[in-house]
Amino acid sequence: MASLGVQAITGLLGRLTTQGKNEHFHQVLFKWLGKQPNVQRLDQLQEFVDRFDLIRNLQRPHQALLGRTTPQQSWDATAQIVAAYAEQVDDAISNSDAVTRTEH
Repeated sequence: MASLGVQAITGLLGRLTTQGKNEHFHQVLFKWLGKQPNVQRLDQLQEFVDRFDLIRNLQRPHQALLGRTTPQQSWDATAQIVAAYAEQVDDAISNSDAVTRTEH
């Protein structure tokens, strides 16, 4: 691998780096899938993975989010805040353009 220019990167013990977060996510997914009925086809497996995503994002409160909201609730709130901030910036720019035009 090194001859191809690939460099190994390792995470630190006891730290949830991106690598650790991905490993934790997969561990939780596989544990959850292990409790589901066995599947015979790939489309059945995909249905379980899709259900897991919905539960994880829409129903399960996240311990690291303020008020233990779901990830989707947090995402939606962020989108609203960004939209409100963008509107304030647009208003400020419009007002400063109006002031600049009247001063000259």
